Amino acid sequence: MTNSLTIDELIGKVEQWSVDRNINHASPLKQFDKLVEEHGELVRGLNKQDMQLIKDSIGDMFVVLIIMMQQIKGNIKLALSLSDFGEGEVNTLNYIKSLFYLGEKLEDFMSDNNNGNLFSEIQTLITNITYLLKETAYKNSSDLRTCLAHAYDEIKNRKGKMIDGKFVKDSDLKCD
Repeated sequence: MTNSLTIDELIGKVEQWSVDRNINHASPLKQFDKLVEEHGELVRGLNKQDMQLIKDSIGDMFVVLIIMMQQIKGNIKLALSLSDFGEGEVNTLNYIKSLFYLGEKLEDFMSDNNNGNLFSEIQTLITNITYLLKETAYKNSSDLRTCLAHAYDEIKNRKGKMIDGKFVKDSDLKCD
């Protein structure tokens, strides 16, 4: 049962899930696409005041960030720790700004992955998005650990295939 696991233990389980499905070696740009998709779900939940969708989306976005950090060999636990020092208003505009800059830096990083400055900027942007997720969870009577536990419970037994660098769950695969 994931309710008794710490957030660090849950991160470890998500990382292992990613390794087991070979997502950890896929492109972080494909993972970025998934992050933007999940952010859309979060906005929909916030607009409808759908608490379940909000919590699902927060957990799903954090799963994506965990895997993205694996892909770039970053440190999600450091991002989580440093997110305690985040600042700024939690709103759609700040999410969009952070997502835009993250996408831009990831694209640059993919062509120059030895650039330490780009790596640091990506780590900082992921830290900021983690801060936004933590604050969004808090404002909606939850916390990031609870949201991540729910997301992990949803994916832990999920099967699928890698298609064009993205993991596609079996239930989304089209039959010919």
